[in-house]
Amino acid sequence: MAPIATNELPWKKGYFNNFENKTLSSDDLLQVHCFYDVLFKKYFDDKGRQLESVYEPHGIYGLDSYRTIDDKVSEAIGLELAPD
Repeated sequence: MAPIATNELPWKKGYFNNFENKTLSSDDLLQVHCFYDVLFKKYFDDKGRQLESVYEPHGIYGLDSYRTIDDKVSEAIGLELAPD
């Protein structure tokens, strides 16, 4: 999956839960966290620095809601999307 940015609301509302806490290895990390800004039509890293090229997978430069994250995870693992 592409990188996703969100706020703490899904955890506060109880929609998200931490189910494991583990130390990440270098194999768990992306080389570059890349986000596309649809307004400026440019790519940025997770620190807000403009990138000269795109790195895959790339996410959208903005916050996802718990609903859009649910859709993305469901699509990635082959589950039916929640009804509207």
